[in-house]
Amino acid sequence: MPLGLENPVVMVPESVHLTLAAPGLQAMVSQTDDVEGARIQIFQLASVPRNGVLSITVSGLPTRGALAKPSRRCWWRLWCSRWVLGWRRTRVEKRPTKSRGRRDELFASWSKWNAHGGAAGAGDAPLAQRRAELVAADRGG
Repeated sequence: MPLGLENPVVMVPESVHLTLAAPGLQAMVSQTDDVEGARIQIFQLASVPRNGVLSITVSGLPTRGALAKPSRRCWWRLWCSRWVLGWRRTRVEKRPTKSRGRRDELFASWSKWNAHGGAAGAGDAPLAQRRAELVAADRGG
């Protein structure tokens, strides 16, 4: 730990039945939690010096049940078999929204403009004039 830690305290609910092991671990008096009324085990560890290592071993962690692995395997086989059998989700056709239509219109306009090398054509005189006005206004003139 880069900054160190002075007399750290670890709190563990008694109902989870965990066992802690650490260098300098001292059990303190168990207390009752205010919120739920459950008992809490409180441990104090030795101070960790600056750039020291804090190591705690926790044992008694719950494991997965015996049913987890076979059920996971079953789900995996079902998921894979849907590809073999050709099951597919039905695709929902999206209706064109107003923003999508506007986006497509702008993209078509840009594509047309870009196809001519980006230069204004004979039919784009008002567009070229408006562009010149905007550029002049942007430059402050």
